[in-house]
Amino acid sequence: MVNRIHNLFTLSAAVLVVIAIIGCDATLSPEEKQEKARSAVGVDASVTAGVLVSAARSCQVIGVSDIDKCAQLKGTLIADQSAQMISNLAVDMRKDYWKKCQADFDQEYCNQLIQRAVAIELRKPRTSE
Repeated sequence: MVNRIHNLFTLSAAVLVVIAIIGCDATLSPEEKQEKARSAVGVDASVTAGVLVSAARSCQVIGVSDIDKCAQLKGTLIADQSAQMISNLAVDMRKDYWKKCQADFDQEYCNQLIQRAVAIELRKPRTSE
């Protein structure tokens, strides 16, 4: 579980670096800027969905069905603690996703994008835990 969390952090850091590099060109047309924003928010939605689904699955293992409640959990078992950690990360990433997405797009687009990303993530086969 710790390796999965580490891999998610590494993936998130790599995505942020790519987004930072892509965002350096100030001579883009409005259409190019819109396409870059759409691409960046798509990557953000995909990464956020992966963490949300992972958190939901970890929380379900310990009998909690709500990620927000799971993030507040103060359990003593390793499964409790790992579910709480990944849930905290998921809650923070979800908040950041909404903030970033709604800076460039309307709520309906952001909602549809994150829902589609979560649906795709749920269809992926589970990795061995």
